[in-house]
Amino acid sequence: MVAFAERFMPTARRQAEWRTTAVEDSGSARPLWADDEDEGSGDAAPAAPMPPAPPAADSPSQTTRYSEADLKQAIEEVKRIASEREAAGDPEDAPSEPGEVGPWTAEAGPPASQTFPTVFHDGRPDVQGHAVRADGGAGSDATAQPLHGHRASAAVPPGPPVLEESTVLRPRKERPTEGWRAWLYTISGGAINIGPGRRERAWNDLVRRCQAPCPTGRRIAVISRKGGVGKTTTTLMLGHTLAAIRPDRVMAIDGNPDAGTLGHRISGQTTATVVDALAQVGNVRGYPDARALTSQAPSRLEILASPQDPHASRALRGRDYQAVMNELDHHYNVMLCDTGTGIMDDANLGILDAIDQIVLVTGTALDSARAASMTLDWLESHGRAALVTDAVVVINAISDMGRVDIDQVIRHFADRCRAVHRVPFDEHLEAGAVTDPDRLAPTTQEAWLSIAATVVDGFALPSPRSRR
Repeated sequence: MVAFAERFMPTARRQAEWRTTAVEDSGSARPLWADDEDEGSGDAAPAAPMPPAPPAADSPSQTTRYSEADLKQAIEEVKRIASEREAAGDPEDAPSEPGEVGPWTAEAGPPASQTFPTVFHDGRPDVQGHAVRADGGAGSDATAQPLHGHRASAAVPPGPPVLEESTVLRPRKERPTEGWRAWLYTISGGAINIGPGRRERAWNDLVRRCQAPCPTGRRIAVISRKGGVGKTTTTLMLGHTLAAIRPDRVMAIDGNPDAGTLGHRISGQTTATVVDALAQVGNVRGYPDARALTSQAPSRLEILASPQDPHASRALRGRDYQAVMNELDHHYNVMLCDTGTGIMDDANLGILDAIDQIVLVTGTALDSARAASMTLDWLESHGRAALVTDAVVVINAISDMGRVDIDQVIRHFADRCRAVHRVPFDEHLEAGAVTDPDRLAPTTQEAWLSIAATVVDGFALPSPRSRR
């Protein structure tokens, strides 16, 4: 399986594999360069034998060149497959054109037309940024007074074109890194680039959403009133995903005063806990001081653990967690906080007053869904309605849903919160031990990536913390 962090890093994306493997469900050999999205579509993989794999190369210029006959054969095979899919009504897999808006992407606006600058009667700048008069000249007040916002009767010659990448450089398709598209790109030395497939485009768009800037820092609390629904796992996987993708620092604080277990989910590098961080408030001069308090996972996620001494952890108050977050906020752009189940505990109340948004976790059972709904009720009735409106709800499939109509549960939370996501059951997460994201099923990885992208979308929303 591809390393978890490598799936998000363009410089470390995997090369296409050139061997064949047996497909377990059919017993037939299937080339690994065939797109995963071809499965179940009824489209046959290219029947013509493919040339042997070229040696690994860092750039197209280093790739072994094949004969013209080989390239013609590959091109004709691609044309045949594209024609069959188009005839079958599957345009999604057809080669994408520059500027195409695929799934998961925002709709692009209409292309800007080249028009003359708008001339205003009050001497305001036109579209080229020059102050103009109504008669088209530059300088002081004009005598003619056309209607506000209307174009002057005399045409004003446009200024020189703006030298921007969007207007000067020709659009380039994104390089495919998976399936037969990557194979064709590689054997042609980069001369044939039909762009990535549907799934790869969707994945890349989620990655881009996760990389949205966070200039002022963001604090996210992961909450649940019911234990055993995957709250700590949600904190951990959000942290792993964001830390692997984002260039800035991401940390998770174990805010559970009842001896939380977040620190046990990665390999420990220090014995420091929240209590030690509290003792260092005012003395954290730089990032090295902050790093000495945390353990770091291979994904770059840093965790500040909770003390395992129940007397020490129970002594922590809400203001203590606030002081720790305020002290470390200078060194981490994204801060996650795993909370306890007692929503009315002083520690949780202090955390809720110090965060920008929440992720509400529930299981698929009816009692856990009810507890999550009552959590939203409590927040709304205690002056935290903004947290409810911007909340992201995560439904963890921790067991068989049985008789629960999960669609009804989704609709209930969708009417109250910004987004609802489901996470499929995964045996590796069920263990509750040190979690290796590389061992997660691809569908589980994609689910957490989608959740992380939705959480980051909330960074652009106003924070309730700034209103207090």
